[in-house]
Amino acid sequence: MNLSDLLIKQATIFGDKVFLLFDRQATNKYEHSFRQSLTYRDLDNCVNQACHYLTSLGLSRGDVFNLHLPNCPSFIILWFAGARLGAVMMPTNVLSSADELGFLLEHSCSKIAFTTSEHLPTLKQCQKETTCLDRIILSEPYTENPADDSFEAQLQNQSNTLWPCSVSDT
Repeated sequence: MNLSDLLIKQATIFGDKVFLLFDRQATNKYEHSFRQSLTYRDLDNCVNQACHYLTSLGLSRGDVFNLHLPNCPSFIILWFAGARLGAVMMPTNVLSSADELGFLLEHSCSKIAFTTSEHLPTLKQCQKETTCLDRIILSEPYTENPADDSFEAQLQNQSNTLWPCSVSDT
């Protein structure tokens, strides 16, 4: 059994039970609090939607993509989607310098990177200096009304039909 199979099984057994409760408290006057809950079924559906989205961007089995994201539900969704696709998710620390991040992106041959507007300038700087990074996708994980071109909005436009896992457990 692989990670994708396990999620499908758990979604069948525990469908309406909460898998993830994300609660972000505002730490200053420029932030706002955000709370999101995902059941096992919600997560499985979001993972399927993310698989459809990632493949529409040209990501396939064996490709590397970068998550330059803080702790957020999108990180979990994309991680599971990568596993289901057979793609390699490379997380990076949002506190990394441009030099550190650029080294990791170039040496991993990351094709796509996901980040927030706060960290977008660092990734754009790295994109100019790397040969592999084709696309940067903006994530707005702490809003209920994300911009139309954000990962969260694009996710909602995708089918949640079961994406067949391309990775076997043998």
